[in-house]
Parts: sequence; C-alpha cells; structure tokens
Amino acid sequence: MELRVSQKSGLKLYNNLLEIKSTYHEQHKIRHPADTFKMSIEKLNVALGQFIERKKSHALDEFKEKAICNYICELDSFYDRLLLVMKGLTEPSEIDNRNADIWLKDNTSKFYTQFKDSTSKSHKMIRDMANVIKHDTHTICYLTVTDHKGRQVEGFYFSNIIGKNDLQGPCPKIHEEYLGASTAISYDFFLRYSLGFVSLCIFHLNRIFFKGSKPERVNFQPILDFFNSQINVGNSILPNEYSKPTGLISKDKLSFVVKFPHKEPKNADVDKIHGVQPFFKINQRTGSSHAKFPYMQLLS
Repeated sequence: MELRVSQKSGLKLYNNLLEIKSTYHEQHKIRHPADTFKMSIEKLNVALGQFIERKKSHALDEFKEKAICNYICELDSFYDRLLLVMKGLTEPSEIDNRNADIWLKDNTSKFYTQFKDSTSKSHKMIRDMANVIKHDTHTICYLTVTDHKGRQVEGFYFSNIIGKNDLQGPCPKIHEEYLGASTAISYDFFLRYSLGFVSLCIFHLNRIFFKGSKPERVNFQPILDFFNSQINVGNSILPNEYSKPTGLISKDKLSFVVKFPHKEPKNADVDKIHGVQPFFKINQRTGSSHAKFPYMQLLS
C-alpha cells in the first residue's frame, strides 16, 4: 500500500467525504462522515503529541504510562470511528444498532467485508493492546537495549503476572517470544507502525467507497499535522521488530508518501545485543521485585 497526500490539495478521502450529499447519517442519528473523520484525526493528533512528548520523560513520571495507553486506545477508537464513517455512508435498514460493527456485519455490507479483509490483520496488534489496557491488570514497564550497532533503543512492554510467586514479565497476549527471549516494543517501531496502520485504513476506505473519483481539492491540515509529527521518527528498533511490518514515510515539496508494510533490512548481527537496562518497580505489598526481563537471552 502507498498513500500519497498532497500538502496543497489535501487528502482524497476527506475531500470525497465532503462531497457526500446523502442524509443517511441523519437517519442513523450520527455525525456527517466528514465530521466524524475530521474529529478522529484531531483526537489522534492530540494523543500522538502527548505520546511523543512523554516518551522522553523519566519512568517515574505517572503521565508517561497514561500517554502511552491513551495513544494506543485512540488508535483503536480511530478504527471504530471509521466504521461509523462507513455506517454514515450506508442506507439505513429497518432494524438499527448503535454498534456500527454489528450493524454493518448484520446488513452484510460488501464494503464492510472488503474493509475488514484489508485492515483487520494490521488492526489486531492495536486491538489486543487496547483490550489489555481496558480489561487486564497490566502495568507499563520500560527498558533500554544496546543494539548490535551500539545504539540505545528505548521501549516499553506490558507487564503482568506470568508465573508463581508473583513472577512479573511481558504479557504473552501482546509480546511473543523471540529466540527464547521475551520481547518489548520500541518507541520508533510503534510510532512507525501506527503511521502505517492509520494510512492503510485511510487508503482502503477511500479505495472501497470512492475508487476513481476526482473530488474538489481542499486543504486538510489535521492529516498534514499527523504526518509532520512522524517525519523525523528514527529506525532504532528491537531485534524481533526487524521481521515485523512497519510504516515508511517520505516528504518532498509537494506531498507526503507513506508505504506499508515496510521492513527494515535485517542481517545476522541484529540479534547480537550488548546490553539490557530494564526499569522495574518494587511490589509495595511484597517489598520485592520478582521479574522476567525482555531480551536477556540474547546478550552476547
């Protein structure tokens, strides 16, 4: 997938939504699709800004964990709001349901099926993390890994009880093992993944509903702000992330271009890390920290 966004003529999806003349959204009693989409990008920008700012702060900063969790949940909500956009583009039926996902599925919308087929795999990581945040007893822990190039790669992981005697470690619902080691998520990887995920959803929603259309060009600053926030994100990622898809963004005088999925070039050395510095918290009830830390088995 390649999404191109002009810095002057805006985003095709938003331009197409602005030209919608139907009143389906009023019959559904929801916002106009263009308004829903605009609100979604604006909320993402707020959460993204907080994530980027707070990831630099100390692990004891209570707002750091809140910013990480909020951005993850906002990405998940962005996906759900796109289903509301789809509902606002679809003729109502006799039986309505306030849950857009259920309503679209029950009405056997071919657009819904195409969208889900194109995006659900990439959405899974976001949805899994959001569900852990909402429904589990996780805490966010932080670490710095010295990679094969000597770079300090910073990241986070969802910690939960994974064994006897209150053993804490990366939540297996989120973090798969890699070469016998538990894993985490680097900030650079997650930011670039979120960029690719959002772009993928926008690309396919426009393709499914508006393929071949040529709407009037209107500047859409919120999406430019989102891409501008991502343009300087680096590529310092953790060993297991070299095999995972992420986003790649470039910019010229006329436009932004996002490619997804993209994988960073990998060689045998990426698994030869030189250090792991986890930040862990003492359990106030037990007065100790019994924990399993990511990547320890990869130390060379």
